[in-house]
Amino acid sequence: MKLITSCLFILCLTAQELVTIISPHPDTYKKEFEQAFYDWSKGRNLTVQLRWLDIGGTIDILRYLIENPYAEVDILFGGGTDPFEELKKRNMLLKLELRDEIKRELIFNLNGVLINDPDFYWISVNLNSFGLCVNKLIFQVLGLPQTSTLGWDVLTRPPLKNKIALADPRKSGSARFAYDLIFQKYGWKGGWSFMYAASKNAKSFTFSSSVLIKKLILKDILAAPLVESHARKAVSLNQDLTFIISPDIPSLFGDAIGILSRTKNRAAAQNVVEFALTDWQVISISKVGQFPGPKKYEIKRLAAIPSAYKKVNNPGVENPFVNPTQENSIIFDPQKSLERWYELSFLIGSIVFDLNFLIKNIENTETIPPPLSEEAFNEIVNTKRWRNVFLRDQDLATLRVEFMRQVKGS
Repeated sequence: MKLITSCLFILCLTAQELVTIISPHPDTYKKEFEQAFYDWSKGRNLTVQLRWLDIGGTIDILRYLIENPYAEVDILFGGGTDPFEELKKRNMLLKLELRDEIKRELIFNLNGVLINDPDFYWISVNLNSFGLCVNKLIFQVLGLPQTSTLGWDVLTRPPLKNKIALADPRKSGSARFAYDLIFQKYGWKGGWSFMYAASKNAKSFTFSSSVLIKKLILKDILAAPLVESHARKAVSLNQDLTFIISPDIPSLFGDAIGILSRTKNRAAAQNVVEFALTDWQVISISKVGQFPGPKKYEIKRLAAIPSAYKKVNNPGVENPFVNPTQENSIIFDPQKSLERWYELSFLIGSIVFDLNFLIKNIENTETIPPPLSEEAFNEIVNTKRWRNVFLRDQDLATLRVEFMRQVKGS
């Protein structure tokens, strides 16, 4: 009986100190974070164990958490900030218990982009830049000197037909963010014109950024929109590649962490958050082998806590908190992005991606109208009609039929 009681005690202790993290971060990031967390824990006599749950990309993760409310997951880590806002609205996150020293450091709005939650249900651990990863041959194809400044509009230029690739926003959180930036820059009609032209140039469509990386490395394509951490990986494996940040579109966004309200291990999960917002900040911007930097893999992300930059001697890392917004950069509306990201992702995916075989046959994509008016779209967003999957699929089927009729008649 005593043996059984002891075993049960050990099992209960293990369960209490096991933290399950669901994350779209690459394995290299997870390995470095986990090892650094264990090193940090030893000095504090903590015995928290981490378990990573791999579901797929950001959109897949969000769908999994919403559709499986009793799945044993403690922390959501990564995937930008929009998924956290969605979970917050659904009361699926716990308010983080942050020390005053951390709270005093937080910057909530960076160049018009919300990077931390004022209510402290989620906080950004890292910042990621968004831009274009291009093969240097692109300048030759476009007839431009390599010193030329390239903007996002390069994806729509006719010489790049079958030389770019795009990711599906219904699967890729980074792609969804990229396309939202496009619509905020060019407006409703201009955004659709951009997407039509870019999709006409696309050689292929993918479900994730990791596939875009492979295509760039293998020289299957010349350009693709990517977050910097993914682009740097591609650049490190192919010296013909380079990463370009467009001067006219905000490029930085937060990559957050939050504790799910379903957790049974809140204290242990809070330890993980504490580490992520303190020691990990310095580690993530340090060089491999540079104390206290990563052991084997570069993190290739910026710290979200400003003081971290004062503690690291790494000339390759630029402090984003001391650089003002470009004068010609758009004013990003984070609230608009948060409200419509779900609907916009499905609308783009259903029209631009699923019906691309039609778009490719149109000589001048400027003649293609938006699939519906901005007013009609806003009505769908405001009423949350598409949060009912049946109504969403019904509406999208109708829109696809109407779009095909319009395109064939143009």
